[in-house]
Amino acid sequence: MKIFWFSLGVLCVGLGVAGLILPGLPGTVFLLVAAWCFARSSDRAHRWLVEHDWLGPPIVDWQAHGVVRRRAKWTASVVMAAALIITLSLGVAWWAVGMQATALACVALFLWTRPEAPAAASASSRETEGAASAPAGRSSPAETVPAPTLAEDPPAGRSGVSPGSRT
Repeated sequence: MKIFWFSLGVLCVGLGVAGLILPGLPGTVFLLVAAWCFARSSDRAHRWLVEHDWLGPPIVDWQAHGVVRRRAKWTASVVMAAALIITLSLGVAWWAVGMQATALACVALFLWTRPEAPAAASASSRETEGAASAPAGRSSPAETVPAPTLAEDPPAGRSGVSPGSRT
């Protein structure tokens, strides 16, 4: 049975990747099914998919909190609108355009009624990303110490120059 779940997972990853490129094919849904199949067949494949840089974050968001990121919602909405506009411009039969519009409206309704990432989790992930994106050997902007300002006549004892070296 593990071979069946693994094979179905591989097929769903392929469809999911295609769905990220092709309008009208729901990529994330297939990736969620692939994660579910891999969880039943191969820990290694499941871990690879969930920890993947591009494919993993939507899966983790959905599995952990049942959320869809706002950027993903907007991207999907723009792609769906573009697909409908292209269909209209090609002069496809009205009934086919109507079916496509109805299906896309249902997808958009489902998508926009899903919750987004919790504010606390979103803020902490941004802080983590900010700290992780700081160049090596440097702290993140929140931890940066401001540079000292130059004053014409620094206070006594704080000039940084020994008293005997002034001219």
